This record gives sequence, C-alpha cells and structure tokens, in this order.
Amino acid sequence: LSEDEFLELNKWTIDVLIEKMQEYKAKSKDGPIQTSLHSYRILLGGIENVSRMLGRKLDESISFLKREEESMKGS
Repeated sequence: LSEDEFLELNKWTIDVLIEKMQEYKAKSKDGPIQTSLHSYRILLGGIENVSRMLGRKLDESISFLKREEESMKGS
C-alpha cells in the first residue's frame, strides 16, 4: 500500500463514518442530543482507529529509514 493509497483509504474511511453517522441520526428516535453524542462517539472511534493506523505506518517508515541509514553507514 503506497502512502497515497493509504491516505485515500483513510479519507474514504472518514467519509463513510460521517455518512453512517448521518444515517443513524436520521433513523434515530432517541432525540437529537443523545443521537449526536452517540454519532460523535462513533466518529471519534473511527478517527482514533485511523490515527492509530497512521501512527503505525509512520513508525514503520521511521524504522525503515533508520535501518537504511545504518546499512549505509556500514558500507
């Protein structure tokens, strides 16, 4: 997965979450405040997951760059 594909996937994930949140809001009988809180919890959960994935991707990239740097120093 290239970085561009990864970012595109994350953008898509957030778009889908927002869409689902709006669908839930439209169907809900809980009343606007409860519905909004629940929706935002869902959205935040999704954004946290995306952030964790991005963090992992960054960590992998940093580790890779450090290994490359070490191998260049060694040669």
